[in-house]
Amino acid sequence: MVSRGIGWCVCAAWSWQANAYGKALAEQVKAYSTDREQAATAVINWQGEQQDARRALEDRLQAHDETHYAAQRIVGIPGDGDQGLIALAACQSYVKEIVSTK
Repeated sequence: MVSRGIGWCVCAAWSWQANAYGKALAEQVKAYSTDREQAATAVINWQGEQQDARRALEDRLQAHDETHYAAQRIVGIPGDGDQGLIALAACQSYVKEIVSTK
């Protein structure tokens, strides 16, 4: 009888311990899942921020390229004009030389 009482106590203790272990394991799994979900959300948010920053940079670079192309055209026009003035001066000198020799 004593052994049956001890056996029952041991069985009850194991059952209680298994139940407690199961609850602890379930809580651990739930906490891990919550942590993974939070980490995934953080990564998704970070990726969105990085994508927005990349788009802003691309927009700034596009604007800079357009401005640079327009500045190059503007700089090129006076350069072409300078070449035209140089050519005109050479023509005028040539004409003056021809006129003065006749």
